[in-house]
Amino acid sequence: MNRIFRWCTLITLLLLQTVWGQENLTLGQAWEIAVANNLNLQQQAQDLRSAETEVNIRKADYLPAIAAGASYNYVSELARLEFPASIPGFPGQIEAGANNQYDLALNLRQTLFSGFLIRNRVRAAESLANAEQVRAEITRQQLLLQVGRLYYEIQSNLTRQAVLQEGIARIDDHLRMVRNFFHAGQAASFDTLEAANRKLEQQNQLKNLENLQRILLTQFRFALNASGPVTVQPLNLAAAPQQPGVLDNFLNEALSRRPEMRYLELLGRAGEYRTGTARSRYFPQLAANAAWHYARPGVNFFRNEWMDYYTVSLSMRWDIWNWGQDRRQVQQAHMAERKLDLQRQQLTLDIRQQVTEAYELLDNARQQILLQQRLVLQERERYRITENQFNEGLVSNLDLSSAERTLSAAELLLQDYYIQWHRQRLQLSFATGTIGEDNG
Repeated sequence: MNRIFRWCTLITLLLLQTVWGQENLTLGQAWEIAVANNLNLQQQAQDLRSAETEVNIRKADYLPAIAAGASYNYVSELARLEFPASIPGFPGQIEAGANNQYDLALNLRQTLFSGFLIRNRVRAAESLANAEQVRAEITRQQLLLQVGRLYYEIQSNLTRQAVLQEGIARIDDHLRMVRNFFHAGQAASFDTLEAANRKLEQQNQLKNLENLQRILLTQFRFALNASGPVTVQPLNLAAAPQQPGVLDNFLNEALSRRPEMRYLELLGRAGEYRTGTARSRYFPQLAANAAWHYARPGVNFFRNEWMDYYTVSLSMRWDIWNWGQDRRQVQQAHMAERKLDLQRQQLTLDIRQQVTEAYELLDNARQQILLQQRLVLQERERYRITENQFNEGLVSNLDLSSAERTLSAAELLLQDYYIQWHRQRLQLSFATGTIGEDNG
């Protein structure tokens, strides 16, 4: 009868899921939907593109810069060259320039040496772009953990519903037997009332779980940012859990795989390049300049006509003294590097604690499952024996009720241990930075 009831329970749950939603999702499918629809990840994709654009902007400083310009000047007074003695047929003075001056120019500037300023800026931008990519991976893994927790919360609710429905079916069998005994004058009305009250109690618990399931599915849909109703595919929780493995292997894997470690490493590298940027001000800045002009008047100020000419020059700028600003900026950059180093040390401690705690809880859930499986088998055998003895009139109604109540509690606890094992396995994969790789 129990086997038939389990099949009926499974069919009922599937029918309920058909009403509630359109898709029965596995954890892997839910992860794919969540990653595809998550708006935070889409925002970070824009941040990544912006950071990559910043790299291209910084690299452009390696190349010569070309600028065009135009100017107009009006000069009220002109320079005059006067001769001490007049010469027949030759004016006594000559004006240089023109009142209206025009200049069209095309300028080219190439940095020759910047004290490694450009190189450090480029590498800092590259490190920050890589850090943005890793930050997106951090958000993705946190999203997978959030969705996974909700997924197993829904699974826990489904399994508890199934256990309660199986318990209600046992109470129904018990109630029929008690009523038969009552009609035969072999049981009191109190016995039927006690069984009916227990059935109503479990029905109330089942109704509460069904209402909670609708809330959980709403939260699940929100986490997935799904456009329509979604449900989950029931898990097979009867499989015996395996040994988690060696703790040291998980610790080593976590320190090498966690994206948070890589993120701080890239930020630290960017900080080193920012320190180099600050140090670049200790060096002179050298640049080459070339310009082509088309002006009136041109180089010959004595002729007010259009002419073209070019200029070539080298320039150097070296800040000899600026009241210690450069030195303080270098010190500031060093302090930022030290802060990141302390953050890396703290993160290492946090990761080791997270991995160790998840590992121990996972192993504890495995051990509890193995012990609880034996207890459930024993409680089922106890209930079977008590039910047979009740039918033969050897035990009371309260004995059978106690056996049924104990069996239901043991089965609920077993299902809770199964879900705990899955949750801790999910937490351990997150702690080691491998969440999502085994598809749930």
